[in-house]
Amino acid sequence: MALSKDLGFGPDEQLVRDQARRLLRENVPVDKLRALVARDHHEAYESKVQPANWNEELWKQMVELGWTALGVPESAGGLGMKTIVSVALAEELGRVAVPSPLPATQLATAVLRAAGATAWLEKIAGGEPASLAVTPESGSWEPGDSDVEARSAGGGVTLHGKAAFVQDARKARLLVVSARGKGGVGLYVVPVDAPGVTVKPDRIVDLTRDQATVELDGVKVDAAGVAAAEGKGA
Repeated sequence: MALSKDLGFGPDEQLVRDQARRLLRENVPVDKLRALVARDHHEAYESKVQPANWNEELWKQMVELGWTALGVPESAGGLGMKTIVSVALAEELGRVAVPSPLPATQLATAVLRAAGATAWLEKIAGGEPASLAVTPESGSWEPGDSDVEARSAGGGVTLHGKAAFVQDARKARLLVVSARGKGGVGLYVVPVDAPGVTVKPDRIVDLTRDQATVELDGVKVDAAGVAAAEGKGA
């Protein structure tokens, strides 16, 4: 089967890309970016906890423009646009290196969309930033290598363990966590402010990014989760 040369990048997708390019060019010039992420050398590179500086007003503008709703199906309150528009948007964000939870949110959206998690997708479309917490300390991308365990408890499930290399964990409000249970590995959505969740920032060189290890100590979640990443989950 022949593949489309433009991968479905049409007028609507071009409109979003051009809109993003203008907004980011106006709001994230190099001097503002440097002042935002490294205004204080000691705080940025020498303190025990690096800051997670980002422009929350710019995030609100992104939400108002519908960027968090682009990949969300219309049935969940989104715009239901093609994946290629999210790719184009990520390219524009990378062009100016803007510190933003949007790329992490787009990845979480893709996973939740595949899982049919309508209720959580509605929250993302409404502006809740999200991130994937699915990677073990080894860095493996294999679903079965999660360092988080899902334990059955009193008719529910609690999560124990940690996820590494979580992007924009201090900006996100929702985490999509993979956890090993008796039936395999399942996916669970966890609010960052849920009891038992601890976010420990990593010290990294690129201050435009916010990376962390997320520890989960008896975090209560919906027993059904949102999907089975491998097997039947808990």
